Amino acid sequence: MSKIYEALEHAKQKIKHTKIVSSVPESPRLRMEDEMIQLYQSINSILSGNNEKIIQFIGSLSREGASTISREFASTLAQRLGKNVLLLDADPNLPSQHIAFDINIENDIKNVMKDNTPLIEALYRVGDASLFVCLMSVNSPYSPDLFDSPKIDKVWDELRKRFDIIIVDSPPPNSSPIGFAICRTVDGVILVVEAEKTRWPVILSVKERIIQNGGKILGVVFNKRKFYIPKLIYRWI
Repeated sequence: MSKIYEALEHAKQKIKHTKIVSSVPESPRLRMEDEMIQLYQSINSILSGNNEKIIQFIGSLSREGASTISREFASTLAQRLGKNVLLLDADPNLPSQHIAFDINIENDIKNVMKDNTPLIEALYRVGDASLFVCLMSVNSPYSPDLFDSPKIDKVWDELRKRFDIIIVDSPPPNSSPIGFAICRTVDGVILVVEAEKTRWPVILSVKERIIQNGGKILGVVFNKRKFYIPKLIYRWI
């Protein structure tokens, strides 16, 4: 018994003098932001050029979370890293980013290209953050040939000068061909896939079509991933 008692006392003293770094579990929000920062760092390691900063997010199918991921990515870069960020909603039918941020949009990029509206009038700041939102089209659908116009290059050039990074939220291929038209005009494409739901043939088909249209795939984000064993163990697999 004496040896057991001594062992317990020794353990008690060791715990007593151990510095506790943190006993608070990481919040889901903080984990999301950390994932977004890691994604940004990965993109930076692939795109080393100073002028390469227009990144397109596209889902392989509808409702895979591309809009949510692109919004979280933009918000994290602005809030956590202090980047000057533009989130461009390119959905021709149901743009939603301005609704998520409760912003009333009057001018869009289509106005800038066709009606010579000043670009600054199509950029809408989110509160007092360094995050801005704009739409390709506010009230009416547009065709893919908008991205074949020489004017889109001028728009991209102006946006590059104003922002550290431009994030394009584009519709999935099964709802619009716009995403494939956009991919050849941007610096890189992130494909968003719903984990454990989307079939690999679908993912590979979208990837091939992006490449065929002149796009550069930077990587794939698996959204809505489920962890069936403790997340810490995944780090050792």
